[in-house]
Amino acid sequence: MLDSSNKKICLVDHTKFNKKYMSKIANVDDFDMVITDKQLKDDFQRENITKAH
Repeated sequence: MLDSSNKKICLVDHTKFNKKYMSKIANVDDFDMVITDKQLKDDFQRENITKAH
């Protein structure tokens, strides 16, 4: 699905970062934009991550 998309946007809350899961769909860098609810720690600060107000 991601390969066929023109623009990849991920909407995710802050609790999903820095966790280990049984499966992975994609990396943060695979998306054009990531929208989250809180400011992320410095290790995730990238220009394509936006905090929703």
